[in-house]
Amino acid sequence: MAYSPHKFTRKEERAYWGDANSLSANATFLPEDRRKWRNIARYETNCNSYGKGLILTLANIGIGRGPRLQLLTEDENYNSKVEQEFAAWAETINLGEKLKTMRKAKCVDGEAFAIININPKVKHGVKIDLKLIECDRVTTLEPNLEQQRIDGIHFDKYGNPESYDVLKEHPGDISFTAYNKTESIAAEFMLHWFRQDRPEQSRGITELLPSLPLFAQLRRYTLAVIESAETAASISALFTSNGADTRSVDLVKEGDDYSTENPKSMELRKNMGIFLPAGWDMKQIDPKQPTTNYQMFKREILSEMARCLEIPVNIVLGDSSNFNYASGRLDHQIFHRNIRNEQNQCEKVVMFPLFEVFYREGVRVGLFPDYGIPYMSSQYARFYWDGLEHVDPYKEAQAMTARVDAGLTNDSIECANLGHDWEDVLEQRMRELKRKQDLAKKYGVELPEKKENKKETQNAEKESDE
Repeated sequence: MAYSPHKFTRKEERAYWGDANSLSANATFLPEDRRKWRNIARYETNCNSYGKGLILTLANIGIGRGPRLQLLTEDENYNSKVEQEFAAWAETINLGEKLKTMRKAKCVDGEAFAIININPKVKHGVKIDLKLIECDRVTTLEPNLEQQRIDGIHFDKYGNPESYDVLKEHPGDISFTAYNKTESIAAEFMLHWFRQDRPEQSRGITELLPSLPLFAQLRRYTLAVIESAETAASISALFTSNGADTRSVDLVKEGDDYSTENPKSMELRKNMGIFLPAGWDMKQIDPKQPTTNYQMFKREILSEMARCLEIPVNIVLGDSSNFNYASGRLDHQIFHRNIRNEQNQCEKVVMFPLFEVFYREGVRVGLFPDYGIPYMSSQYARFYWDGLEHVDPYKEAQAMTARVDAGLTNDSIECANLGHDWEDVLEQRMRELKRKQDLAKKYGVELPEKKENKKETQNAEKESDE
């Protein structure tokens, strides 16, 4: 049914959609608004355990130990040399941890910036390093009079970033003195990673924006429950009467104005006995906190908070006790697909530009010769990440074997999904097999034959007989 504006009053419409506008992406996400949103997001993720858990989950699962390089030229020796040098360099600059920090900044701040620069103290032949900076430093100080400059980013007429204006110091530092002092960083050496939700959007906004009000609601409700429980727990007993005239008893002194607005109290000591006059009764208060709806409310609001990040509620809670196997697996598939997409974006925006600078510098310093690769892309190289653990490893192994046997995939793809290089796996298997054979020969032990190998041998002998 089409929406009819007559269903709501003007006041209700303003309450629901008063902030709706037709501004462009860059006009909607103004610098002052982005600053306010990311400050709130930083506060919530620093002070809220669930918020911190959300961003740690995204970084630890999505980035893990960091990507490993697999070069795809026809020279295997050349590939191995470049891969080994890149792995050694990545370990030297602590690339995996820096990518985790970028992923967390992308979630909380909305965008992550890193400058590719020269660091003479890098303990590797390639002195390239990755310097992370906060998005607060990328800004335009003077009024923006150019059509091709948007909050610190200069674009060419085709919409490609040309350079970035970066403050010499963070504007929030205690010792900030570099007022109106910026440096220009060429786009070739600046990595800018953010989620683009709208066409022509140039800067990122916090990915937690839809859930920020929910953090406050969860804290408000939790504090209300605690306050209610504390209030009830502070009352040891209630003295009640049946409505008879009790003003002459010692519980209420003569002349006191006793009412529900002015209740009297007495201190109860340990192991004391109390004699109550006729008409009075003593009861222990039932706190009824937290209510049975408390856990349900927290579960629902946490599920809503994590939905904008495509994280299932059982991962947010760290508890799958209410899930069966099928439900848990289905929810994890959605989450893992999002992780794969994030890794793919990280490769395009961060890893390939970074590896291209590393490769050119490696050729320049003589670590390896130039293979004549015009630019870095998935045609010449690829990255594989830590594998995503399966709920049932045995069933997953059976599925992998079935896919390979059916020709739907190969060892390279399956090993990459597990976070391994297929050549490294194959070489290690051959070394282990050779070592087993040498030890068996040395000690005169016959190695047990695997069932599949035995079956293949029997089939071959049967065919030979026929």
